[in-house]
Amino acid sequence: MIDKDFDTVEEGMDLLKKAVEVRNKMGGNMYWSMLNDEVCKIGSKTLKLGGDYEKIADIIGRENFR
Repeated sequence: MIDKDFDTVEEGMDLLKKAVEVRNKMGGNMYWSMLNDEVCKIGSKTLKLGGDYEKIADIIGRENFR
């Protein structure tokens, strides 16, 4: 799937933006859902590293990240 190996908030935010871009291009609910799970994992890790919840939720989509 998507490489989730990063150590800083900045790296996490960059990876999150790229992952969301890929997720949003996916056709079919199953593939979109699988990638959304990966995106949320990146978002959660970025949040734990000190990332801003509001910015992360805006990138992922508030309905997908709570």
